[in-house]
Amino acid sequence: MGRHAWFALALVPVALADPPFEQMRQGTVLVQVEFSVRDQEGREGRARGHGTGIVIGDRWVSTNWHVCCNLPPGGQLTKMIVWITPTISANAVARWSSKRKDLGILELDRPAGRPVMTLAPQSVITEGRKVYAMGFPGSADGIPDAEGRKTVKITEGIIGAKVRGREEDEQLAGTRLYQHSSAISPGNSGGPLFDECGRVVGVNVASPKTAVLAPGPDGKTRVVAVPSSSGIYWAIQADELIEQVRAMQIPSPVAAQACAVTAPVSGTSSIMIFGQVGTAALALIAVVLAATRRGREAVKRVTTYRRGERRAEQAPAAAAKMAARSKPLLRGVSGYYQDTELEMSAEPWIFGRDPRAANLVFPPGTQDVSRRHCTIHFDQGRRKFVLEDNWSTNGTFMASGEAVKPGTTRELKSGDRFYVGARDNTFEVRLEE
Repeated sequence: MGRHAWFALALVPVALADPPFEQMRQGTVLVQVEFSVRDQEGREGRARGHGTGIVIGDRWVSTNWHVCCNLPPGGQLTKMIVWITPTISANAVARWSSKRKDLGILELDRPAGRPVMTLAPQSVITEGRKVYAMGFPGSADGIPDAEGRKTVKITEGIIGAKVRGREEDEQLAGTRLYQHSSAISPGNSGGPLFDECGRVVGVNVASPKTAVLAPGPDGKTRVVAVPSSSGIYWAIQADELIEQVRAMQIPSPVAAQACAVTAPVSGTSSIMIFGQVGTAALALIAVVLAATRRGREAVKRVTTYRRGERRAEQAPAAAAKMAARSKPLLRGVSGYYQDTELEMSAEPWIFGRDPRAANLVFPPGTQDVSRRHCTIHFDQGRRKFVLEDNWSTNGTFMASGEAVKPGTTRELKSGDRFYVGARDNTFEVRLEE
């Protein structure tokens, strides 16, 4: 019997992976505000409110202006607390706020010790994509115990449209917004709207109001506004937050590409097969990302891999186009993909053991590699390779041994090498002129 090599055969489309919910939960925190108020007779009292925050730095949290900084006339802030976990809190101070944008940025008096969330600008977000709202809605406070009220709640929806706030409004005037269908209510304010890659695409801010008649404290009927049941909600686009984060030089990572975990295609199921073949046979990998440019091109060719060898039968027009320009390539230096060359583009190669989450799939027994370990793509405009670690267990490293910080991107130039989990899985990027 000869040696055996693992092979993976993926048929269109690639199955979908679950979003990184645990990471998303850890980046969502409870913001509590306590303030003093005076009644009409001048008597002082205490009041408390709460909303949701997003971890955007080791000591930095973002929320809504109306959560942190909108006090009633004569009100005096006495304390602002950010609950990092249901039992651990930090004192916070608002370092910046904007009534028009309805955003605030808080500084904590201690490190949060939580994952810093990646912000995704609207340029990498499309309508119709699935999103998740996370936070601490007040409408859910009636049943759970005290600790349960500090537990993150999740709802799911889609992005319906990219819109702007009305210019005639004092609040959110001209602010870039998403209309979405992930249910939120008071208490969700300031919390994250995540995409399926676990990146913050927006800051939840409001749900529609409906005017109804209701009795007031004096027994007289009056018009009041109550949350609508229309299923339409709004979030401030992350771009509005990114501008201020950069101005304050807070090191929050910003996404440079569209989420590649999912590619919705209806009416087709996915098949993923793992097996073993002898060294005399070939390990066939037809990796196709549905509904992407890479997927459409991959359908036109069958690429056969063997260690030390790569063959591709390519559509003549595509081959001619590739030959006319320099090609960005990813080459395996050691490990399972040693001597394998892969062409690169803006569509990322996703390294991992889980075929539902990755399109550069490692055998199931490769323990150094996470289910969805890291991604790399080529930025055509800057002619740079962009590497990102996806909160892997064993890390992604440059050849020097320097770790790529999780959730951040690292630009590589032609000839640079990096390894995935262990030096046994080393890769090189280069531009072939």
